[in-house]
Amino acid sequence: MIGRRLILFAALAAALAALGGCRRDAAGPNIVLVAMDGLRADHVGAYGYEEKTTPFIDFLASKGTRFEHAYTTSPWTLPAYASLLSGTAPATHLLNDEAAHARADLASLPGLLQEAGYRTAAFVSNTKLRKDKGFAAGFDRYYYLPNASARSLSDRAAEWLAGHRGESFFLMLQYSDLQIPYAPPARFIRRHYPEDLEPHTAGPLDMIRLMRAADEAERESRLAAFRALYDAEIDAADEGLSLFTKRCRTLNSTATP
Repeated sequence: MIGRRLILFAALAAALAALGGCRRDAAGPNIVLVAMDGLRADHVGAYGYEEKTTPFIDFLASKGTRFEHAYTTSPWTLPAYASLLSGTAPATHLLNDEAAHARADLASLPGLLQEAGYRTAAFVSNTKLRKDKGFAAGFDRYYYLPNASARSLSDRAAEWLAGHRGESFFLMLQYSDLQIPYAPPARFIRRHYPEDLEPHTAGPLDMIRLMRAADEAERESRLAAFRALYDAEIDAADEGLSLFTKRCRTLNSTATP
């Protein structure tokens, strides 16, 4: 079934597209870190997937650096993001359970960039990345937008960028669209859901029904539905990232020299 993974596209792969349109004449290069929770490499066109789920990410891969082997330090949110932002293993940052909090004494990427004079901001939608877990450390602005879609989150981030032209910035975008329940916009469902497939939803209870299905035909039907709705969510998130980059380029082209 659809495993939960964090695919980091060269850490800066998704960032590089934004840099092309958002870079300002400031002291240092702008950095955009994009993370899509639950994105499997084998559902990305740049890694050989035949369904057209990621046209924009595929474009980034063709223009930037694509890692053939990328690994996360943990299969779940808290330790994985603590490692991502601190560059340390779970045994060092110790954020390994729901009761834990990020270590205040541990250096982090946003903190180091903040000290270097960067404006730092994060836009996150995963409910486990709340401020009270310590992830806001090092960010001037930390926007927690629970369950926001990629498009909505990208729009908020672009609005923030519009207010910080001419400044070096580190921006983190974290999308959660690929976590169940899968409920993508209808136009993406039409694009990926087979016409001859029985309608199914894809929430936690549906996952249980899938695992308990005794009938082979029912199990295959439910699995196909999960895959189709998952692909539709990926497509929607890919578009959200694409629109964010386009808005960056618009800001760049309309900036006053």
